This record gives sequence, structure tokens and C-alpha cells, in this order.
Amino acid sequence: MPLTPEQQDEIRSQLREQVAQLPDEKKAQAYKQIEALSPEALEELVKQSEERETTAEEGQGSIFRKIVTGKIPSQVIADLPEGVAVLDINPVSPGHTLLIPRTAITKATKMPTALFKRAKQIGLTITKNLKASSIELATQELFGEAVIHIIPSYKEKKTLLSQRTKATEQELKHIQTKIAFSPRKRTKKVLLAPTSTHLQHILLKRRIP
Repeated sequence: MPLTPEQQDEIRSQLREQVAQLPDEKKAQAYKQIEALSPEALEELVKQSEERETTAEEGQGSIFRKIVTGKIPSQVIADLPEGVAVLDINPVSPGHTLLIPRTAITKATKMPTALFKRAKQIGLTITKNLKASSIELATQELFGEAVIHIIPSYKEKKTLLSQRTKATEQELKHIQTKIAFSPRKRTKKVLLAPTSTHLQHILLKRRIP
């Protein structure tokens, strides 16, 4: 059933609340996008939300917990101590990635700084390997959990409110091979203690007139 004008206004109001914490420039842009959404686009948002809620209610635990534990197959970009980054199956743009905290976080405002640092590192990899022009980081609360969206833009600026498309498994696997991320590990310097042979050689050398 089509949404009534009152329902459309209510959905737009909810969307405005979700972007209210953005910087003024981004918030103004998001408001314009919200107002420009057609009734059909609003209906699609409602449909996607209902589908996600249904999926989350099946079995125990959030869908995000099942992704982190591997119970739900996904295209993993990075398996990190802080969280797991996977490709969004309904991406805003190619390379659209979700960074899910290793331990569930209920509020976006409580997202650790370490996760944002990881998101930026993944964003740099996406920019380099997929030739993106910019990266948008956006937090979102879904199924009682907060996650970070890493959204690349190419010719046209993309945000969390941009139109989504359904990606095929083949497309996701192709992108996954290009942007799979490994954090850099610092190598420790190993100091070798001189052996008795080394010391003897040094001492003998010094005795030579």
C-alpha cells in the first residue's frame, strides 16, 4: 500500500533526526537529499528496514553478531582486533563497506576512536585500489547496534542517504579481491648479543699493535 502524505512526512522527520549530528555543511546536503526523496524511494526505505528487522529477529543475536562470528557468510575486507569490515550487499557505491565492532556497541556516540582510525585506513585502501575520489564515513544504529559505513564516491558524491543497488555475489567477490585490507604490523628490532667468539675476535684484534 502506498504511503500516505503523513507517513512520508514522518519518515522524512526520522531521517532528519538521523543526520542531525552531522557537520552543518553535510547536514544541509543531507536535508536536501531527504526532501528530494520520491514517495517510491521512501517506500523502498521502509521495505529495506522491514527486511532487515525480520532478518535480525531470526535466531538469537543481531545479524551483525552473526557476521562477526562467521555464522552469516560475507565478503570480509578486514578481520581486525577492533571489528570486522565487510562489503555491504546493498551498496551505495562499489566498495561500500560496513565496519562492525568486535563487541556490540549500542550507541553511535560511544564508538571508539580506534574504530574510526581503522575506518580511515580502510578508506585509504579503497581510494587507492578502486580510484575513488573521496570517502564518506557515517555511523548508523541498526538492530540495536552501531556500525560505521565507509562509502566511496567516484564521479558523483555519495552519502548514506544515496540510492542503493543490489550487488551480485560475483561483483562483491571481485571488489573484495581488490580492497582486502591488512593492518600494518610494526616489526621489532632484534638486538643480537655478541657471542664469546665475537668478543674473542674483537679482543684479539685490539691487541694487534
